Amino acid sequence: MSGPDRLKDYRTKRDFARTPEPEGDMSRSEKGPRFVIQKHDASTLHYDFRIEVDGVLKSWAVPKGPSLDPREKRLAVPTEDHPLDYADFEGVIPEDEYGGGTILVWDSGSYENITEKDGGVQPISEALGTGHALIRLKGHKLTGGYALRRVATGDNARWLLIKMDDAAADARQSPVSVCYYLFDLVHFEGRDLSALPLRDRKTVLMHAFDFSDPLRFTPHRDRDGEAFLKEACEKGWEGLIAKRAAAQYRHARSTDWLKFKCTQGQELVIAGSRSRKAAGSALVRC
Repeated sequence: MSGPDRLKDYRTKRDFARTPEPEGDMSRSEKGPRFVIQKHDASTLHYDFRIEVDGVLKSWAVPKGPSLDPREKRLAVPTEDHPLDYADFEGVIPEDEYGGGTILVWDSGSYENITEKDGGVQPISEALGTGHALIRLKGHKLTGGYALRRVATGDNARWLLIKMDDAAADARQSPVSVCYYLFDLVHFEGRDLSALPLRDRKTVLMHAFDFSDPLRFTPHRDRDGEAFLKEACEKGWEGLIAKRAAAQYRHARSTDWLKFKCTQGQELVIAGSRSRKAAGSALVRC
């Protein structure tokens, strides 16, 4: 069963929430084709950008989310098509399953195809086929023009999602909030935890804080590492860090952890704290 089919099957079996249509709203056909951006808090937070095309949702994973600044070119990694009713999907998928994590509808609405060719509007499917499409979003958070531009094909297919310079552009604001991901804890309440195995330090970490935005716990996967790395690269992540679950914390590089990189890069900032009450490291995603 494919990924979208598995997710659709989860929704029929579990009590997932659905985003209701506003009362008295016009029908989908009157509004135009749909778009949705789903905030997907899996092992790494990213945003799934989807637009309705020929009866399916064409989809891209946008690691940093959309921008309001025309100067910023956001990486968009194409993923498999999803069924139209997936646009309303919200819920928690088990971590050991495809796409494991929390999915929320971050923004939704309709869009207008504004791609021009030979003095008319080029069909959106053809525009995407040529690797360059222009659309005007009519959402709650995002409005105005956006360009989808393909920059690589094949197994390493990549697109860019770029805000057009129109009245809705705003270089001073970002619609995506910054979150802080905690992945280790070496001191807590005056106690040195560095001699504990990593799995035990993460257990203490998980119960030490109230994890709600912008503070997030970094989950882990203890099996199927090769498949997880492939999934990470398909989503446009920089890569994965593999650590020995029984390893103590060392204040130096060691073979207890390895970094597996994908081909593309990603901006990361690592921060730490030496507070007597709590200490740890944080991964800041912009």
